[in-house]
Amino acid sequence: MRVSGEEGFTLVEIMLVVTILIVLFALMANPTTNLLKFLRELETKRKLDALQRGIETVYKAHAWEVDSSGEAQFSFTISGTGYVLSSGSASDTGNLTALGAVASLSNLASSEIERDSMRQALRVWVSNRLQDASTGVSYHVIAFVSPGWNGELDSSFDAATGVLSVRGDDAGFLVSGLQQGIAFLEETRKMLASVRDAYQNYFTSLYLADSNRSVYVDRFANTGSDCAASGSWDGSSGVGNSSCTASATVTDTGLKAALGLSAENVTTPWGRELLVDNGSAVTRNPETVGNETPYTAFLSAELPWGGSVVVTVTGIY
Repeated sequence: MRVSGEEGFTLVEIMLVVTILIVLFALMANPTTNLLKFLRELETKRKLDALQRGIETVYKAHAWEVDSSGEAQFSFTISGTGYVLSSGSASDTGNLTALGAVASLSNLASSEIERDSMRQALRVWVSNRLQDASTGVSYHVIAFVSPGWNGELDSSFDAATGVLSVRGDDAGFLVSGLQQGIAFLEETRKMLASVRDAYQNYFTSLYLADSNRSVYVDRFANTGSDCAASGSWDGSSGVGNSSCTASATVTDTGLKAALGLSAENVTTPWGRELLVDNGSAVTRNPETVGNETPYTAFLSAELPWGGSVVVTVTGIY
């Protein structure tokens, strides 16, 4: 309480000023810490986003190699050099070397690609080779996690399911090959259907061009499985018997050229050329069924996890 005419401050006024100063100092200190934390977390997210795009790029380009492996690893080859990402610290020698290759293939900055903005090494996890029950597609899941501001890794990963659980102040991402595998499989099936239709049309065109138009001539190949000309096979066909070629690819049998197809038309998203079987014992041809038409051939596409997708080509008159 101030008496009239007296100068100075009351105790209440002094306490008020002190309180304001404390609040101001607190406001000056905490926002600085929070801002630094926010900026570093933002930079970590930026690095993780870039790395995720890089892993996706490598997976798409090397899906055959990645998914042909039954191991819990993400393996790929660039210019004859093999690289492997496996569960562990991103700074482990093998992982660090592989991340350098990812950076070069994806135009990423390779400097400290294995660390977050707090310079903590990222954690890498790779699943077992998983299989989707509804589509039969096999794939891998790869995850990267930053231990966060506190440097403690709180997250977990189940290699048997590919499920990543990000906890605490950790930050991370996962890349799953499932949707890519489904898309590749669907594209492959469409490719097989397209080439099948073209091959069937080719068979029909050869039949129509033959003045005899015998329905007992197999026009899927120009020779029998003994590689010798025969009246039971259409010698005017540009397609050789698959039993007589070094490999049964559509290129080596002459099917690609006969149908006027490009490499893109006959190469699956996994980078494997379609195969043709037009003369083996499993096809219907003059050697296996005599004059019991229709004659058949098969087109197939290999899958990285084993097996293949097969379509039947039927001779139409």
